Amino acid sequence: MIALAIAVAPQDGVHGDRTLTQEFAANSEVLKKSGIHFSGNWVFSSVHSKAKVSESELNAEINGEKAEFNASRGYLLWKVGEALPGGDRSTAVRNAAADIALTCAQQRVEFKSIQTVFNQKVGDLLIVVQGMPKAVFDQIEVKSGNVVSCITDRAEAGSVSVIEAMVLLELCSEDLLPQARGIALKALSDSYGIGIDLTVRGVWMASEKTLPLPSLKLWCISVRQDVALGKDLSLACRPMDAQLLNGLHIEERLAFLGHRMHDPNVRASVEANLMSDGWRRNAELFSEKPLVLATVADHPGSKLPLELRGKIAATPIMTLLLLSGGQAPVQLSVQVESKLLADARAAFNLIELPELIRAATILQEIIAVHPDQESMILLGATLLALDDPSLARLICMAAFQHNPAHPFAGVNLLLALRKLNMKDEARMVLAQVRSNASVHLTKWGHDQIALIAEWLDPQPIEAVVSP
Repeated sequence: MIALAIAVAPQDGVHGDRTLTQEFAANSEVLKKSGIHFSGNWVFSSVHSKAKVSESELNAEINGEKAEFNASRGYLLWKVGEALPGGDRSTAVRNAAADIALTCAQQRVEFKSIQTVFNQKVGDLLIVVQGMPKAVFDQIEVKSGNVVSCITDRAEAGSVSVIEAMVLLELCSEDLLPQARGIALKALSDSYGIGIDLTVRGVWMASEKTLPLPSLKLWCISVRQDVALGKDLSLACRPMDAQLLNGLHIEERLAFLGHRMHDPNVRASVEANLMSDGWRRNAELFSEKPLVLATVADHPGSKLPLELRGKIAATPIMTLLLLSGGQAPVQLSVQVESKLLADARAAFNLIELPELIRAATILQEIIAVHPDQESMILLGATLLALDDPSLARLICMAAFQHNPAHPFAGVNLLLALRKLNMKDEARMVLAQVRSNASVHLTKWGHDQIALIAEWLDPQPIEAVVSP
């Protein structure tokens, strides 16, 4: 890492025809502009910072010293910027790369001839200008080294920052792109949420055994609010308003995506923001493998109270099933009978509206903590009894995919599909139930299968001819 030692010359240096003070006085308006300026035999570094209208004398002194340090640091940044590749990169990428290059360099730089020639408030700005002889400036060598290998080493050591990972992706050669993409994706996901990793990779879950709870957090909030207000399920799962995203910083957009995975509007806003600032390769991360959110058709007439329906829809596993149209490969545990599950089953068996609602309430509490096979199957049956086939279909689908041989999972799914008049899907499920669960079905199950088969392929009624 660079160590910067500054020894400020107390006298007004003379270098060439004009002293430092004379050179500044002759060209002050130009030299006050932010940046590095070459004038005569001198090099000037000017920095601007926001000046507070009223601040204590001590704070003003501290801010002035900080500005002077940044002016001295500006000389190094200019040197690094000249040494670094990336003339075709955006200003944002070049500035970030220069900052990182300073931390990668392994030398000590001493500025023994720097003088502050201007340190004053001008309007709402604090302007600090420093100067040094060009001959001394030309002798400074800032060997930034290989920034790409430096960042790669940090990533391997587990200490890479988000901005370092982003710079690595922008600067690396084509052969290092796969590795750099992986490093950038990990850094972004670690900082802003796993939803970024899932969105970029185009998957619903990091593993089949673990629900991606953080990535669903913001989805669950909006789904619960909208369903509790009586909105259609498809409206509750709609993308975030693009206009609201336009006013957010890139960090805020990334945080939204990290906790609202696969939202197409959030993903597009992240991509657009990165691209507009010149982070081209980072933006390309968010343009590949987009998963399309499912459009779940709602069915009117649910007997669930709106608040409870909102809670069920916003349970993480239910929200994931809504967004994926039931395609997320969720895994359910096999739960030993518990008092809560027994209470829910007893309430369901009473077949009375208040008891069915009580059963749904208990089952929502169970699957919110630990989704298991029996609770999901019973919740699906309860939702069917409460005339809510839209939610029931997704619950039953997850239970059936988990265990196609279960005596009730496939039958319940077929009943939901019948209520939704989804015949094409019902035909495929019926074939799977007959193949996997026929030997396990109860008499009730066989009767329901017969009714479903008749619904799918009704037999013509033969006319009776009188003799």
